[in-house]
Amino acid sequence: MSALFAFAAALLGIGLCAALIRGRLAALRRQCLEALARTDAALRRRHDIVATLGEAARQHLPQGPQADETLAELSGARTAASAAARAAGHGEPLALRELVRAEERLDILLTRLRALARPEPDQTPPANLGGLFLELDDAAHQVALARLAYNEAARAYNACRHGFPAVLLAGAFGYEDAPALEFGGTLFHAPKGPCRSGGCRAQP
Repeated sequence: MSALFAFAAALLGIGLCAALIRGRLAALRRQCLEALARTDAALRRRHDIVATLGEAARQHLPQGPQADETLAELSGARTAASAAARAAGHGEPLALRELVRAEERLDILLTRLRALARPEPDQTPPANLGGLFLELDDAAHQVALARLAYNEAARAYNACRHGFPAVLLAGAFGYEDAPALEFGGTLFHAPKGPCRSGGCRAQP
């Protein structure tokens, strides 16, 4: 009888440990998804500014094949980046990689647009274009901070998942690794030092 009680107590202890592990993983995974949702919100703001910037550029940039081609490609890249951000909301690795590619493509076109909008030495740039580019820089800063917070949450979750005894049960519970969100170059890298709204450029 005592052996039976000991066996039952052992099963109860294992079940309780498994439940605690599952609860901890669920809480950390939820923090990852919440941080990813904040990143998505920051990206949506960036995409809205890009749309406004594209419309303003059509009005103020000199007409020509280069400007028309850049603005057309920018519009398509902005649409693709918005769709990729929506698809990445659940944190799947393939969707996050597609998001990275879409945002990097969008940044290339924004760099080209900046060059086209740069005035000649004897000209004054349109005030609204300059203001929108500053808003875009500030939006990139907010994305950088949100991305950093997500990666910190992902590291905490992955550390728990690979720790003992969680590593024995995480796969059975359906908890896979949370991928980091990394962008190439200086895109969305957290700035060094203080940053004031509108005038911050991201640093690697």
